[in-house]
Amino acid sequence: MKKWAMLGRYIIVVVTILSLVTGGHKVFAESSTKEKQVNDSTYSSKAMIFNEGMSVKRPSKVEVGDKGSLDIKVDYEGIPFDGKYVFYYDDSLIKIDDQGNWEALKAGNVSITYGYLPSEKMLEDIKSHFGGTIPPQKSIALLFELSITEKQKSTAMVFNEGMSLKGPSQVEVGDKGTFDIQVDYEGIPFDGKYEFYYDDSLIKIDDQGNWEALKAGKVNIIYGYLPSEKMLEDIKTHFGGTIPPQKSIALLFELSITEKQKSTAMVFNEGMKLSGPSNVEVGDKGTFDIQVDYEGIPFDGKYEFYYDDSLIKIDDQGNWEALKAGKTTITYGYLPSEKMLEDIKTHFGGEIPPQKAIALIHEMVISEKQKITPMVFNEGMSLKGPTNVEVGDKGTFDIQVNYEGIPFDGKYVFYYDDSLIKIDDQGNWEALKAGEVDITYGYLPSEKMLEAIKTHFGGEIPPQKDISKIHKMLISEKVIQQVETTQATSTKKQLPKTGEQQRPNYQYLGVFITGLALWFVKRQKQQSK
Repeated sequence: MKKWAMLGRYIIVVVTILSLVTGGHKVFAESSTKEKQVNDSTYSSKAMIFNEGMSVKRPSKVEVGDKGSLDIKVDYEGIPFDGKYVFYYDDSLIKIDDQGNWEALKAGNVSITYGYLPSEKMLEDIKSHFGGTIPPQKSIALLFELSITEKQKSTAMVFNEGMSLKGPSQVEVGDKGTFDIQVDYEGIPFDGKYEFYYDDSLIKIDDQGNWEALKAGKVNIIYGYLPSEKMLEDIKTHFGGTIPPQKSIALLFELSITEKQKSTAMVFNEGMKLSGPSNVEVGDKGTFDIQVDYEGIPFDGKYEFYYDDSLIKIDDQGNWEALKAGKTTITYGYLPSEKMLEDIKTHFGGEIPPQKAIALIHEMVISEKQKITPMVFNEGMSLKGPTNVEVGDKGTFDIQVNYEGIPFDGKYVFYYDDSLIKIDDQGNWEALKAGEVDITYGYLPSEKMLEAIKTHFGGEIPPQKDISKIHKMLISEKVIQQVETTQATSTKKQLPKTGEQQRPNYQYLGVFITGLALWFVKRQKQQSK
C-alpha cells in the first residue's frame, strides 16, 4: 500500500509541473520574440555614418536662388560605393537632397557636415576587406563652409544706340498695346531684349514692349536694350575689339494716362418699346420683350439700361435677374451701330433728329422670395401596405390616385416619425426602429394636373377631405431564428482546437489525475488503520 501512496504523491508533482509548463509556454515565447524585436529596432536606429574616403567639391560663394549639385567622390580602400549621402546643415539657409543637389534659400554663412550611409552590401564588403570587422571612422567630422549672399542685380551694360520707340502719347486706364520698337546699330543684327524703367504703379511693360495702363497719371519711360553675348561679340568685332560708350542722355518716352471716359455716343429712344413684369421676386430671371421700329430703318445696335444695380442686373440683350428686394426704375434706350447711324442720316436727309425729351422708363417691384405653400391633396388616393414589420424590413407601398378620372401627375407626400421609418416620395420605405407609427399621406399635383383639376371643376379647386388619410404600422425588433443559432453552435464545436483552446484540456486532465491520486492516498491510510 505504501507503494500506491508514493505513486499518488509522484503523480501530484508531475501533474503540477505539466500544468505549469503547458500554461506558461506562451509567456516564454512572447518574451523571446519581444527581445528580438527590440534588438532589431535598436540596431536599425543606430546605423553607422561613414566619412572615410569621401571628398566633396563645391562653390564657396553662391547667391540666394542659385542651384547646383555637389561633386562627391567616395573611395574607401577601393571598395565600390553603394549607399546614400548624408548632410547636416541649417535648412533655413540651404536645401540639399541625398544625391547632393542643393538650392540656396536665404543669405548667411552655413556649415555643412557630410558623410554617407553604406548599403548592407557595402557593409559586408567592408567587413570582408577588414577581416570581419568595421574600423572606426574619422573622429573629426568632414565639413565645408558656404557663404550665401543676396541676389545681385545685373550689372550688364544697357545700350541705347540705334534704338527708336513709337507709341501713343495719351491712353486711358485699362488700355493695352505694344510699342513699335526698332534697333539699328551700325547695321549689326539685333539679338537681345528690351529694357524699360518706369513707375510700375501707373503702367506695366514686358520685355517685348507690350504695355497696359493701370492708373491715371503721367509716366516717363526710359528705354534701352540688353544685347546678347553673340551681339556683344559682333559689336566688338565691328569696332575693332572694343565697345564704344552709349549716349549719355537716356532715351525717354512720355505717356499720359487718363481715367476711362464714359461713352458719349448718342443714346436713342425713338421707336423703342419694352415689355416686362412689374412685380418679381428675388432670384427671378427673365428677358425683356424689346422692339425697335424707327421709321422702318432696320435695327442694328445694342440696348442701353440705367438702373440701381444693387437691386437688379441687366445685360445689353435685355436679360435680367432680380438681386434684392426694392423698387427700381429702369431707363432704357439703344445705341445704333455705325451702319444704322448712316441709315438714319440718309433717311432724314443727312441729319439725325433729336430724340424724345422724356426718357423711356419701366418700373419693377422686387419682393423677397415667398415660401411655397402648395396644397396637399388626398381625394381619390388609396394606399396599401403591411401593418406589422420588423426593424430592417424594406418595401414599397401600393399607391393609387384616381381623382375624378383626371390623370395623375405629381408626387406623393408622407408625414411620419422619421426616427422609426424612412419613406421617399415614391412610397419606398424602410423600418428603422421598433415602435408604432402613424403615416399620414397625400399628394402634390403638378402644374399640369392642377390646370386639369381647375378645368374639370369649372375654374376652381374644391376643398379636400378634412379627415387626413392615415396608415398605421407596428415595427418590432428583429427576431433571430433559432435554427441559425443551432447551426452556429454546431459550427463552433467543429472548429479545430489549437493554441488557447487546447490548454484547458490539459488542466482538466491534471485535476482529474490529481483527484485520483488523492483518492489512492486516502484509501491507503484507511487500510493501514
